[in-house]
Amino acid sequence: MACTKCIAIACMLAVAVGQASQCPGWGGECLSDDTSTNAVLLLQSNLQMNARKDGGEVSASHAADSDLSSTQILYTLGRTPTFPDRLLKASSKPPELTELCVAGPVGGRALAQDSSFQSQVQKGIQAAASKGILLAGLVHNIHASVPHLLATLRKVGQTFARYHIILLENGSTDDTKKDLTDECKDSDDTWCFSLELLQIGTTGGQRSADRVKKLVGLRQVLLEQVRRLVSLSPDKSVWDFLMYVDGDMFDEGSLGFHPSMVHALFGFQAGSAKPSESAASSMSPMPPKFETNEIKNQWHGPTLAEAPWDVVCANQLTNLPEPGRYRDSFALRFTSWEQTAGEKASIEQHLHYSGNKLVQIKSCFSGLALYSMKSITTSGCNYTFQDESTCEHVTFHKCMADSGHGTIGIFPPLTNIVNDGGVCDSTCAPFGEK
Repeated sequence: MACTKCIAIACMLAVAVGQASQCPGWGGECLSDDTSTNAVLLLQSNLQMNARKDGGEVSASHAADSDLSSTQILYTLGRTPTFPDRLLKASSKPPELTELCVAGPVGGRALAQDSSFQSQVQKGIQAAASKGILLAGLVHNIHASVPHLLATLRKVGQTFARYHIILLENGSTDDTKKDLTDECKDSDDTWCFSLELLQIGTTGGQRSADRVKKLVGLRQVLLEQVRRLVSLSPDKSVWDFLMYVDGDMFDEGSLGFHPSMVHALFGFQAGSAKPSESAASSMSPMPPKFETNEIKNQWHGPTLAEAPWDVVCANQLTNLPEPGRYRDSFALRFTSWEQTAGEKASIEQHLHYSGNKLVQIKSCFSGLALYSMKSITTSGCNYTFQDESTCEHVTFHKCMADSGHGTIGIFPPLTNIVNDGGVCDSTCAPFGEK
C-alpha cells in the first residue's frame, strides 16, 4: 500500500514512544486506494507503552520481559474514515426519551418515578446539549446485536452538541464484520474498523491464556483512533467526554444500559461534597461490608457534565448468586492497586451498589466507563500489559491517577445488565411522570 503521508496510527504510536522524527507531517491521512480492501494500516510496533507525564511531555518505555511486538493490520469497514463535516457545527436535538428505566436492585420503581430524579435526568439532557462526546467500543461475535448497539449509542450521542462513534472489531467468527460494514457504509457518524493481530491473536474467550495481553493491544488501537479523530478536529476543545464500551452488552439476552441513566449521571450534582484524596476507606473481613466514600446528590451546584470526574463507571449487574450483584470484580479496586483472592471472592458473592450516588473507588469498568476527555489528553496514558492476573483497566487507571487524574467512581443507576442465568428486573416510568 503506497502512502504519501504518514500513517496516522503508526505516527501516534511513534510519538508515544518518542520517535516522532519518523513521522514528518503527522496528522495527515493515509488511506488505501484499493477500495476492495480499504486497508489502512500495516504496522510493526511494540504495544508495551508505559506513558507518563515527565517535564510536561509524554514519554514511554518498553518492557523487555513483556514484549507485545506484533503485526497489526487495520481495515476500515464501510466508508473511508475521514473527519465528518457535520462535526464542524454544534447540533443536538431533543432526545427521543419517553421513559426512564431503572434496574430493580438499584432503586427500581421508586427511583424511576421520583420527581427529583426525573429532574436530574432533565438537567443532564440540558447540560449535554453544549458538550461533545466520542463513543468507542470493541466488538466481537455480536452479529445479532449490532443494530441495537449502534441505535443505543446514537440515542445517547444525538443529545450532545457533537458526537461520533468508533467501533473496532476483532476476530469475529460470525457475521459481525458484515453487519458492521452494512451499518457503517452509509453512515457519517461512525468509524468502523476490523483489526487483525496476527501474532497475539484474537480476543478469544474469558479463559484465554493470553486474554489480557490481547485486550491491551485492542484497547490501545481503539484509543489511538479516538486520539486520531480528536487530532483531526479544528478545535480539539469541543470534545468533553469519551464513553468507552464493550460492544457485547446487548448480546445473548443481556439488557446492557438505558440511555436515560447516562443523562441521570450528567445531571448529578455533588454540591460542596468533594472526592476523598484516598479513594475509599477499608473493606472489612467476610462477611464483607464494602465501605467506600459515597457522595449523594446534593441538588445544587454544577452538574457532573460541568464538573466531571475523571472516570465514572457503570454498575454491571449479574443475576448470580442473587439479582443485582456487582459483576466486574476483575477491574475493581478499592483502596489498593492490588487485589487479594479474598477480596475478589467477597466481591463475587456479596457486593451490591444501589441508590442515587457516586461511589468513589480506585478502578472499575463494568463494560461501560465515561472518561473526561481532559483526563485522557493530559495524562497521556496508554493501555499497558502487566500480567494476566492484572486487568488492563487497572494499569490504565493507575497511570491516570499517577498523572493527577484519579477521581474515579461508580454511578449505581447507570447499570449494565448481563444475562447470567437470567437478567435483573427493571422498572420503566414515563419521562416526566409525577
